[in-house]
Amino acid sequence: MDRMATDFHSLTCSAPVSLLSEPRSRRDPTDTLALPYEVQELIVDHLHDDRPTLLISRLVSSRWLARSRLWLFHDVTIGPMSDAIKDAAHKRAAHAIPTLLELLRAPHSTLVPAVRTLTIFGADNIPCSCCEGLVVTGKSATYDTLSATIEAVLPLLDHAPITGVVLENLSFYFLSSTAQADIVALAPHVKQLDIRGLSYRSFEEMLAPFQRITELKIRCINIDAHANEQRSDEGPSAQPLLCALPPLSPLSSLTSFETSVGDFSSRLISPHQYILAQHITSLAFDTISSEHLANIGTFISTAGAALKHLHLCFQVSECDVFPISLSENINLETVDVSSYDVSRDLWWVEVIIPTMVSTARLELEAWVYTKAVHWVQDFAAEEIESLFSEYTDRDLGLAIHISSRGSPEVDLSSVKDEVLGALPDISRRGLVRFLEE
Repeated sequence: MDRMATDFHSLTCSAPVSLLSEPRSRRDPTDTLALPYEVQELIVDHLHDDRPTLLISRLVSSRWLARSRLWLFHDVTIGPMSDAIKDAAHKRAAHAIPTLLELLRAPHSTLVPAVRTLTIFGADNIPCSCCEGLVVTGKSATYDTLSATIEAVLPLLDHAPITGVVLENLSFYFLSSTAQADIVALAPHVKQLDIRGLSYRSFEEMLAPFQRITELKIRCINIDAHANEQRSDEGPSAQPLLCALPPLSPLSSLTSFETSVGDFSSRLISPHQYILAQHITSLAFDTISSEHLANIGTFISTAGAALKHLHLCFQVSECDVFPISLSENINLETVDVSSYDVSRDLWWVEVIIPTMVSTARLELEAWVYTKAVHWVQDFAAEEIESLFSEYTDRDLGLAIHISSRGSPEVDLSSVKDEVLGALPDISRRGLVRFLEE
C-alpha cells in the first residue's frame, strides 16, 4: 500500500498514503520548539508549492502532518488516458487514477477534507488565438473512459470542500448524463471557475449552475459546436437548463481570453449583461479582435469606481479611435498591460496612459525572444525608453519575460545584461524586473 501511494505521488504530485494516518509516536516533537501553533502553520503554508519539502515536513508532528496534507491534496486532477493528450502532467494524472481511487476508498481515509480544487480534462483541442481549427475526439472510447472515471471519483469527493473547478479541453455534451450530473452537483459550492478549452451547447447552460462564483476565467471556449452530435448510447440530449441566465451577482473577478469561435466575448460583456460590471473589482481581457474593443471599453467604463485591478493584452492593428478609456476608474490600484510584440502593440499603451485619473501603478509586461536575430530591435527598447521618459510623473514599471525557446544554449544572464543596457534610463531608475518564462 505504501509503495502504491508513493507511486501515486510520483505520478500526480500528490502524497504517500502514510499521510492518511497519524505518526506512530504519540509525542509531538514540536512541543520542544516553543513555537505558537499559528507560527508553525505559517511555516508549512510557506511551503505550499514545494511538495518535496512538504513530504518531509509531514513527518515532524501530527499538527504538521495535518497542515501539510491540506497542501499535498489541495488539487485533484482526473482525465482519460489518450494518445491525443500531450501534457505530461495530465498523462501522469490519467495513469494514476486507479491509485487515486484506492486512496479515496481506503478505510479511515482523511484525504477528502483536504481537496479544494478539481481539474477535469479531456483530449480535445478547443480553438483559441494560438490554435488552428478544432479537434474534437467525439463519441469515442476516450469519452467513455472519462465518463466512467468521473462517475467513480466524484461521488467519493461528495463531502470534499471543493471551491475551485477547472475544465480543460473538454466537450461537455459527450460525457454520459451521469457524469454531467456529477459535475453540475459541484456547482453550488464553487467559487472559482476556470475554463481552459470547453465545448458546450449554449452559453446560458454552461454558467447556469454556477450562480455563486466570485471568480471566472475563460480561455478558449466553443459554443454550440457539435451540439446535435450525441452519445450513441443515450439518445437525444436534454434541452438547455435555462433559456435566460440571471446575473452572476457575486462575481467580482473576470478573466476573458480571446476565442476564435462565435461571438462569446461580445455576449459575455454585452449590454444584456450576465455579468454586472459595477461589481467587478478585478478584470483581465486578452483579445486579438478589434471588434471586441468597443464592448470591452464600455464594460471597463461601467465598472467605474469598483474596479481596482486591470490587465489588458491586445494584439490589434492601430486605429484612429481607440474606444477604451480609464477615466471612470478612479480607484484603480494596478494596471498591467501586456504585449507579445511591443513594436506592434505599444501604440495603444500610449493612448491609455493619459486617460488614467487614478494614481495606479502601470506595469508594461513585454517579451524578449532570443531566437530572433535582431531581438533588441524587435523589443523596441528605444520606444519603451521614450514612453517612460514622457511620463516620469506616473508610477510605471517594466516586467520582462525572456523566452529562450528554440535557443536553449543562450546565456540568460548575458541577455538580461543586454536588455538592461538597451534601457539605460529605465534601468537606472530601477523600474525593470525579470519574470520566469
